[in-house]
Amino acid sequence: MVLIAGAALIAPSLVSRDTGVGSASAGEVLEAAALSADDRLVQPGQFLYVLQYSRWSSSDSEYRYLYLEDQTLETWIPAARGDVWLHRRTNTGNKQFLLGSEQDVPKFDPPLREDVEWRAAGGAWLGDERPVSFRSPSPEYVAALPREPRALYEKMRSEAGGDEGRLLLQMITEGLGSGLYPADARAAVYQALTFVPRLEVVDRTAVLDSRTGTALGVTDGDVTVQIVINQDTGDYLGSRAVQARDAHGLKAGQVLSTTAITTRVVAALGAQS
Repeated sequence: MVLIAGAALIAPSLVSRDTGVGSASAGEVLEAAALSADDRLVQPGQFLYVLQYSRWSSSDSEYRYLYLEDQTLETWIPAARGDVWLHRRTNTGNKQFLLGSEQDVPKFDPPLREDVEWRAAGGAWLGDERPVSFRSPSPEYVAALPREPRALYEKMRSEAGGDEGRLLLQMITEGLGSGLYPADARAAVYQALTFVPRLEVVDRTAVLDSRTGTALGVTDGDVTVQIVINQDTGDYLGSRAVQARDAHGLKAGQVLSTTAITTRVVAALGAQS
């Protein structure tokens, strides 16, 4: 199984407006976002609500089939981080085939997880021994991360197994999607991203869930992995993975996966507004 996690419900243009190794334009966007990053204040008794709309793609290694499937993830994080958190996953169960059909999918092909709802003190859904990393952070992990950009870049690159491209960017977008990175940490991440060698601006009007931001991407092989941010507010909007060239029966520009992240403060556990 190949599961591509990452990135719009609307296909982006893949013509780079600004290109180059670690292009100056990418650095300018990231520095502007770092300066603009701000926090949503969560008062005692309130919760930070993190809503993630995702579209994942799944295929076999030979691309006999490839389908898209939607999932919604919701997390309620209390102001007092040690209190009870709520996490909910909802799946449509529908598959949109880009290659092949249902008949090509092996019987053992695992669908997205069943609809679930977890409540746990401190957000420990998987117990106290849950592996902690940039991709799956705890508040303590985030607090201990270096804020100096180069040191943070080396820390993230190490966790990505030394990768400086697609895997690194996927790890960063998954971590930011948790909603656990406050403004100072997000600002440091944006500044650290200026060290990614092949990061470039690929779309200045990227649309995610009706919001527009700037997409910065790295192309590895057939796929461009993108992080989408609003440089004027410093908000992380989500991520995209897009077919970079015609291959495997897929056309360049085909969206392979997408996530759209929204955060807001709510008054009660389970409230959405």
